[in-house]
Amino acid sequence: MSCVKALTTGLSLIELLVTLSVAVVLLTVGVPSFIDMIAANTAVSYANDLLADLNYARNEAITRSLPVTVCHSRNATSCTGAWSDGWIVFVNSLVSANATTVSNSKDILRVHGAINPIPGASSTTPGWVLNSNYANYVQFYSSGLSNMVGTFVFCKDNQLNSGHQPRSSAVTVNKVGRARVLQDTDGDGRPNKNLPNVTPVVNLTTCIP
Repeated sequence: MSCVKALTTGLSLIELLVTLSVAVVLLTVGVPSFIDMIAANTAVSYANDLLADLNYARNEAITRSLPVTVCHSRNATSCTGAWSDGWIVFVNSLVSANATTVSNSKDILRVHGAINPIPGASSTTPGWVLNSNYANYVQFYSSGLSNMVGTFVFCKDNQLNSGHQPRSSAVTVNKVGRARVLQDTDGDGRPNKNLPNVTPVVNLTTCIP
């Protein structure tokens, strides 16, 4: 009868240090990339949400033959606060009323919550903010036209981009009331003001349109 000794093996101190070093390098490279990816996806998501609501507002204005307003709203019932506080879409059922007056709670068609937990968040507030040259609202008429041309810009930590990674997105409304998401055609992480395939490329330069 023979006896076989069980051999136990493990990592030496040097092997453990090498493993930890490799792990630190992978984390150093991987974590920022993951954070950038999340920021880019969030920017796209916010822009698509707003685009959908703007297009919906325009379509409802045409269908109902009544003005429809999109305004920033802190309380989801009236035009208050800043764009970063969220927005509402409502029908101006009383045409004679002010464009930012919700005449009846039943006139509210859609509500979007805040993108920043800090009330009244502006371009200097950490986290995501939404800025626009629409000071308070954009309104669509029964013809489909909007009250003015304008742009909305979503930015994280007041940055359009980090290297070539986007930290922003933008939606613009043209003269006939059509909205579109601005594309990054040159791959620098910043939305382009002009249409795709139009040169030279004109980038947004700040988070304030």
